[in-house]
Amino acid sequence: MTLATHNLALRVPGRTLVEELSFELAPGACCALLGRNGAGKTNVLLALAGLRGCDAGHVSLAGQALHEFSRAETAQRIGILLQEEHESFWGTVEEYVMLGCAPRDGHWFGSAPAASTPARDAIATMQLADHAQQPYRTLSGGERQRARIAQLLAQDPHVLLLDEPLTHLDLGHQVLAMERFATLARSGRIVLMILHEPLWASRYCDQALLLYDSARFCFGAAPDVLTREHLESLYGCRLEPIVLHDRTLLLPSV
Repeated sequence: MTLATHNLALRVPGRTLVEELSFELAPGACCALLGRNGAGKTNVLLALAGLRGCDAGHVSLAGQALHEFSRAETAQRIGILLQEEHESFWGTVEEYVMLGCAPRDGHWFGSAPAASTPARDAIATMQLADHAQQPYRTLSGGERQRARIAQLLAQDPHVLLLDEPLTHLDLGHQVLAMERFATLARSGRIVLMILHEPLWASRYCDQALLLYDSARFCFGAAPDVLTREHLESLYGCRLEPIVLHDRTLLLPSV
């Protein structure tokens, strides 16, 4: 089941974000999406999830145009972690995570008994077992982010679209999250995540999509795309190569 864009164009008033964007992600792909603030990264993610219309071109899943799927069919195949959550959930952490099971079991608010096991497994994976019965609204920012990731894991979609999944996470939980995403990709899922740290992208992702200003983009294998030249052009700052254990890391120049 591949995820692809075909000559995709996305626009906002007065500006074109992407133009003629075409790329394909096969099962097993772990792709980083990088770009400066306002480059259109979130809009691309929303279009891939079917939550935003395309101004030209289209998105396809398994060779079928995404707009031909019903909302329920899309939710069974594609999961998205949004950057912001505007409303505070009233229930416990476990009840919140169980919402992720709704697209598959057809019961909202996690009322189906079958929702319990994947929800508890996801809670354990994100190291939230001690908080399972705690009101969701009382969690810290980092704990809430882990609960949001756990909800997506409980959904178990074939395609995971992640908008800045490492926000609010401490270093140890960043590693935990990235390891889990990489494991899901190795199991045959498709993972596409917006990241602001090229070091995470180069360590865990095998493909990368860079969104430049003026609707330009670069897509390909991570080692070919995440180069000093490309990243300096993308971010508008100088980078210094640091060699560590035969791996070249690119850090901002001081």
